Amino acid sequence: MCFFDIKHVLNRTWDLWTSPTDYVSSTFKTEFKDAIEKLGTSATLTPHMYIYDGIAAKCRNSEGKSECFNLCTNEGRYCAADPDNDLDYGISGADVVGESVRRLCLWELYGKVDGVGIEWWNYIKAFNKNCDTSELFMKDECVKQAMATAMVDYDAVEQCVFNHGGLEKPDKNDLLEKQLEDKEANGIVIMPVVYVNGVAVRGQLEFATIFKAICSGYAPN
Repeated sequence: MCFFDIKHVLNRTWDLWTSPTDYVSSTFKTEFKDAIEKLGTSATLTPHMYIYDGIAAKCRNSEGKSECFNLCTNEGRYCAADPDNDLDYGISGADVVGESVRRLCLWELYGKVDGVGIEWWNYIKAFNKNCDTSELFMKDECVKQAMATAMVDYDAVEQCVFNHGGLEKPDKNDLLEKQLEDKEANGIVIMPVVYVNGVAVRGQLEFATIFKAICSGYAPN
């Protein structure tokens, strides 16, 4: 724990830029839930998903159709890199975008109010353990099981995705649109990256590094 009286300090805010296939931060996202439970609302998170602007990358042609194979959703509007480097096998960029918006919705439902979102952390841990393979990543049954393990309402998450614009139509999905806007506004060019109270944390994305960065702002007893 922090050697500080976290019950009597101003709230610390922190932002995490990552993606479902960001394997650099995979261990961190699995381990840091323990710290989140201890810190509670004294350190509130805003998670961001790193995606690409398919319109800017010309992934939509003049007829409104996607030109970037299976890397994008919304007819070329939101894209992600193919983690397998094989367009004919395994996880596609569109799969990554789809899982990204599910996690954004999961946060909206379970973490947005208190900035803690234990269910979000539990889901990521369950997903990483059971679904993070080239065969299971995009399978609804595995996603449902991971959500059940994390006590997350799968139907509510899917309805949230639909309510924000879905993934099939060429229209905007406002959750994903917000990621593009925040990415540009903050000059995010790599991931993973963490900001604590607006300041980038330098060093490896590890439990000790981020925990120390959050704790450093608390007043000592």
